[in-house]
Amino acid sequence: MCKMSFWRVLFWGMFFLFSGLTACSDLDDVKSDVKDLQEEVSGLHDLVTQLQTAFQAGKLVKSVEPLTDVSSGGWNIRFSDGSAIRVVNGADGGSGGIITGVVEDEDSRVVTLTLADGSSFSFNLDVTYPTGIVVLANEIYLFKNAVTTFEFRVNPSNAIFDFDVEGGNSAVELDLVGTTRAAASYVTPPVNYKLIKIEQAKDDKGEVKQGQYKAYVQDLNVSQSYRENVVLVLSAKDGEGNPVQLSSAVLKFSFYDQLPAVYMTTPNGVGIASKDNWLKDCYLRIVNPDGSEDLAAGASFKGRGNSTWGYPKKPYAIKLDSKAAVLGMPKHKRWVLLANWMDRTLLRNSVAFEIARQTGLEWTPRGTFVEVYLNGRHLGNYYLCEQIKVDKNRVNIAEMESPDVDGEAVTGGYLMELDTYYDEVNKFRTSVCNLPINIKEPDEDVLVPAQLNYIRNYMNRVEQVLYGSDFASSRSYTELLDVNSFIDWWLVHELTQNSEPNHPKSSYMHKDRSGKLKAGPVWDFDWGTFTPAKNDGLRNKDAIWYGRLFQDPAFVAEVQQRWTVLKPKFESILQFIDMQAGMIKESAEVNSRMWPIGQAVNGDEALSFDDAVKRLRQTYHNRIQTLDAAIRGLSGN
Repeated sequence: MCKMSFWRVLFWGMFFLFSGLTACSDLDDVKSDVKDLQEEVSGLHDLVTQLQTAFQAGKLVKSVEPLTDVSSGGWNIRFSDGSAIRVVNGADGGSGGIITGVVEDEDSRVVTLTLADGSSFSFNLDVTYPTGIVVLANEIYLFKNAVTTFEFRVNPSNAIFDFDVEGGNSAVELDLVGTTRAAASYVTPPVNYKLIKIEQAKDDKGEVKQGQYKAYVQDLNVSQSYRENVVLVLSAKDGEGNPVQLSSAVLKFSFYDQLPAVYMTTPNGVGIASKDNWLKDCYLRIVNPDGSEDLAAGASFKGRGNSTWGYPKKPYAIKLDSKAAVLGMPKHKRWVLLANWMDRTLLRNSVAFEIARQTGLEWTPRGTFVEVYLNGRHLGNYYLCEQIKVDKNRVNIAEMESPDVDGEAVTGGYLMELDTYYDEVNKFRTSVCNLPINIKEPDEDVLVPAQLNYIRNYMNRVEQVLYGSDFASSRSYTELLDVNSFIDWWLVHELTQNSEPNHPKSSYMHKDRSGKLKAGPVWDFDWGTFTPAKNDGLRNKDAIWYGRLFQDPAFVAEVQQRWTVLKPKFESILQFIDMQAGMIKESAEVNSRMWPIGQAVNGDEALSFDDAVKRLRQTYHNRIQTLDAAIRGLSGN
């Protein structure tokens, strides 16, 4: 094989060509020849420059093929990475006027180029074959009836091979370990999956990674569980299509079947681009780990969240066409898929909800971890849970209608969110503390001015009583507030180190017909929670109205008593963390490779899943001890 690069051969060939012309002509003839060859030389310079650039980038010539789409003819010089240089021939010159003929000797791998003046020279088609494959993952998880990707590197990076996957003559094949191979017929197609596509890998900026490729593997939904080692086989082919060299890498495919699978299908496979507008005429299918179907229903999808919608891994809202039970949870139309992109453990929301359930708050969202697929694409691990809505199985308060404006009817039910985003249609700020009150229900198309005025006046009345001069002695605020719910809600946020009530954000309250104002439900615990740096005393002692409530010795005593009762239940959460972590470990590892956390959020971004869980667990254990001392030391003043 010729060791001299193509452009150098071409350059020196032309150098000697022009030297020969000079040797056999007088000066006038040389000037005339130079003038006649000016266009060719100019075109040649451009061609050589292009070739030089290509070779410096590590490319090798794979073939020189005739052009068929121009009347004057020409040639296409194709490189090992798929790129090409196009040279147009003919009397009019243009970009070419240089190469008038190409003859390739397939046996010797020599190509002869004939130039416009009749001269010719030859060079080798320099071919480099792959000598090895490095798969960039220790274990690759396949998911139910979905496409999984993995990347591999080929050494050397400029090696030549083909990707004819669909044609059945792929140079990249999957083979079961231990299969007997013949020299040129070695592939035993797996029954559980198939290789469907290979393409060059690209970085975040869309630039090609030299020598690195991405493989797409389709699960065939044949088996619910398998663990197989496979071989990735790379075959370079000679001019006759025969393998000239084999390279292979052993890797492990594992089918993941521990979590339910959620399949979201949109019309014509369009993406979910908006968190404001529902994408209608969609389809939702949920499959249990054992392969049985839990749900198949028409649905609408949209994005959700405030800051979370701007992250790479998107959260979604689901609206079923009709109410249905989902994975053992009571019937409803509205559900959410929490992405938990900021959470290395993926557990923060789930653990916080379990803490809330242990307090006995009236309702806390139920949920379960799932694998999500959008139009066949695996999106990773999500937490499918109930959306906060007024319903007999959720926030169980009266569902108001527009005519409910008089007497007892106007007193409830109301669902409100205290949130500085302040982005609901119906909203107001309280008169004393200027708290941002967003009315979630009644919906904006139901709520009428009389209802808005009632709940605004009620919230203002709460503040007037709380901040009155005799609030502690009279304790008249207890006629307006459900004190037990406010204590339990506060304890959940203290245990999880969730400081958002101080803003406030994602802080819910509700009021039933003829009832007191209650705190809850709890929501949004994936950011800034369970972190060692925040275990330094009480986080929400002054949030919302708590700064005033803790000035009442009777309220302090109730908090202390409630803590004593609930502490053993809070300690049992450690076992819950262990159980949940064991259930999602493999899924979480895959998710972290799919969705790396690109910024410092909770301080565990660089940790392994196991280490991140240990950190969360230890932080929570320490938090119980810190709160025990802090709450016992409280005194009203």
